[in-house]
Amino acid sequence: MRTANVSSFYGLSKQVVYSMFSKSLSSSKTRREVHKLNSLIITLGLHQSVLFSGQLISKYAQLRYPISSLSVFHQVWPKHNPYLWNSIIRALIHNGLHSKALDHYNEMHGMNVQPDRYTFPSVINACAGLCDLEMGMVVHHRILEKGFGSDLYICNALIDMYARFGELGNARHVFDEMPERDIVSWNSLISGYGSNGYWEEVLKSVLPACGGLVDVKEGQLVHAMVEKIGVHADVLVSNGLLSMYFKFDWSKDAQILFDEMVVRDSVSWNTVICGYSQLGLFEGAINLFRVMIKEFTPDLLTITSVLRACSHLQDLELAKYVHGYMKRSGFEFDTMANNVLIDTYAKCGSLLASREVFDYMECRDSVSWNSMINGYFLNGCFDEGLNHFKMMRSNMTPDSVSCVTILSVYTQLRHVDQGKMIHCDIVKLGFDSDVIVNNVLVDFYAKCGKIQDALKVFDSMTARDVVSWNSIISACIHNEDCSLGFRMIFRMRNEGVMPDMATMLGILPVCSLLPNEKDKRSTAAFSG
Repeated sequence: MRTANVSSFYGLSKQVVYSMFSKSLSSSKTRREVHKLNSLIITLGLHQSVLFSGQLISKYAQLRYPISSLSVFHQVWPKHNPYLWNSIIRALIHNGLHSKALDHYNEMHGMNVQPDRYTFPSVINACAGLCDLEMGMVVHHRILEKGFGSDLYICNALIDMYARFGELGNARHVFDEMPERDIVSWNSLISGYGSNGYWEEVLKSVLPACGGLVDVKEGQLVHAMVEKIGVHADVLVSNGLLSMYFKFDWSKDAQILFDEMVVRDSVSWNTVICGYSQLGLFEGAINLFRVMIKEFTPDLLTITSVLRACSHLQDLELAKYVHGYMKRSGFEFDTMANNVLIDTYAKCGSLLASREVFDYMECRDSVSWNSMINGYFLNGCFDEGLNHFKMMRSNMTPDSVSCVTILSVYTQLRHVDQGKMIHCDIVKLGFDSDVIVNNVLVDFYAKCGKIQDALKVFDSMTARDVVSWNSIISACIHNEDCSLGFRMIFRMRNEGVMPDMATMLGILPVCSLLPNEKDKRSTAAFSG
């Protein structure tokens, strides 16, 4: 391109010419090189191209020649493309001409050129650079009007702008309303508090919110900052960090922090006990619970977490110990706690204790009935469970969980007629659009040898997941219908459903039933 003249471009396609100019503009390092390219673009009649104009504006700005950027901008007409305006606004801000940038933004607004998500971060930076809070708030209002109030980059710019103005309440409001945050979001808010001398607010307000983080990188940033400034002595901050550590499965960090806490409150204990239980550290959760109740009162979430730990360990004595504490502490009348207790006793093998809790409950909901019914089934007491289901129906309308539980039992017992009655109830109650319910129905009919009924349910489903496909493929295998199984496998692939391990295990028997090697290879290709 250095020695190129106009004749060099004759006969070349538009795509090739555009590509050559774009690469040359990107690699240009001096104003002279850019001027030559600009002259060539004008000679070829390409100066009205929004693409080249935008690139020229940006390149001149990088080389610190904003007047040349403006010259390129003014030669383009009409100016209906927001990319062109975004380019000149960024170019002016890059060269410190914030007032001029805002003038162009207002001109853009006056010409009814609609800004996009790339316009506002630059305009916000211009407001911050001019310390113009009033204009910044006007721009913020326009952002909300245009529906860009949840854009990550715009919100980050707003947080930074408000922090520079000392408007930390507005900065925090933008931060709290963000559906997605990144490291820049946290840095901007924390730096804003710090630069305004509000380190106490960082400790008391920002860091406790870190339990709500949804991104590991955010968590690592906050973790590193806490290590650097050493804020473990503050109980609010520590509780927020504990919540964050358990959210990301950082149990060792949580344990170290908890051990080092100078002051612990009931929130600290509840957070750690629930965190241990959620991570499957059941013995640790129970041991902490024993220590906690000597000084603090656990909340309902902690009680239910410890009960679930007892059920996982199948430790009946521990369950009785927690139950005794519930009676002494006023939790024995709580429906949720009693529902979990029924389930815990059943999983520990004590149906008598489960039934005792159930009978003494003043207020029962569908979960209470389902827990008791499922407890009977878990312990092989099918008749008692089915009778309890009949009692439930005379007291309240079964929910989808009840139907799934009963259907699963009828599947094991191969009770086709009773299962069909439940199917009728499912339709009457409006559960026939529920994916989980339909999956259980497919499995029920398949295992009872009613493949056509299984197919009818499957084909009527408005939504399917991988379990739905695994169930119908399994049904084909169970009925030794190789052809149907083969069609279902490829239908699954054509509908874009990703197979899981259960699918693979289902496909292997189909392969063994196929008559020829070619079909086997085709099915294997699906699983690969």
